[in-house]
Amino acid sequence: MVTLYKQISKFVVAPVLLGFLLVPVSIADPGRAEQQKIVINAYVDGYVLPAYQSFVEETKQLTKKLKMLCEDRQEERLVDVQMAFTSSVLGWSRVLPVRFGPIRLHNRMERVFFWPDTKSRVSKHTSRLLQEFEGKDIDFTHRSIAAQGLPALEYLLYSSISRNLLDAEKPNCGVAVSISKNIYRIATDILAEWNGDDGYRAVVLSPGPENQTYRTADEALAEILKSTSEILQLIASSMLNSSLQGSPDDAKAKRAPFWRSDLTLQSLQVTLGTVKTFVLEAHFSSLMKKEDQGLGKNLIFELDQALGVFSDIHLKNTSWVELVKTPEGHAQLTYLTNPVLGAHNLLAEEISQAMGINVGFNSLDGD
Repeated sequence: MVTLYKQISKFVVAPVLLGFLLVPVSIADPGRAEQQKIVINAYVDGYVLPAYQSFVEETKQLTKKLKMLCEDRQEERLVDVQMAFTSSVLGWSRVLPVRFGPIRLHNRMERVFFWPDTKSRVSKHTSRLLQEFEGKDIDFTHRSIAAQGLPALEYLLYSSISRNLLDAEKPNCGVAVSISKNIYRIATDILAEWNGDDGYRAVVLSPGPENQTYRTADEALAEILKSTSEILQLIASSMLNSSLQGSPDDAKAKRAPFWRSDLTLQSLQVTLGTVKTFVLEAHFSSLMKKEDQGLGKNLIFELDQALGVFSDIHLKNTSWVELVKTPEGHAQLTYLTNPVLGAHNLLAEEISQAMGINVGFNSLDGD
């Protein structure tokens, strides 16, 4: 396991460390060092591990429901599967802000969540699985990552071919079970690699000279801030704007994640709500001077503004595909990008600087 995380430090953490301009105040301030430990513990033990544990359980249940559907092909089983899929998508939405660690090994992020899919690779490669299915579990080792995760399963459950899941003569149900098992295995592997005496949890919680990934608590905190701010940037700049395209007439709703299942808004809302919960529980303000602690309130204000838009949209009971094409819905979604980017800027710049940390560049800068 130690060797495994030496690999992570080579292609994930090391480039980040080069961008850090750290202020070593924690060395001189024992009180601050203790508070840093509290914040990092809140992130790992209060958020990351429970979120991954839930995702493991949700994908396990999804696989169970799919197997039951394949056994009797009853209509109500398909409804149960779609409900379990919704739970798995929302579970994934809670771990999506964790953009470092085991998720970055072996293309796991892309295998679970192949997006964006501008060339319809999900439908193409999943259709190929259907054509080549031989009635046994699929070995995904040499298969396209576009056919391995939640978007591929969504295609089977919600596209025009979803009824084939009820047909025992069709391969759809067996392929769906294989994909679901694959997602469950990936989730289980990620959780296992966070846990344990030498897992990634220990790496994050024990910064020091002998730690090849995080030499100081500031470096661990910088990773957390960078990861959290990055998901906010991704939501505003990619997940929303890629569909909005500037006007209702030009909007491309099908560029958004989970548009087939109409889970786009729910998944984004859950991710933003998760960020808000963590920020509140981690007590970032404890690492800032008294005169800077208002920044934390500003961050919560921006997140609340964004979450309020979701609440207003839900009252309209309009699908994502219809929403982006209507002037009012398009305007609301366009406005939504403002508080989300505002929250991103606060975390990446003002709050991190007030905490004595510069998070440097992230993987989305320059896109």
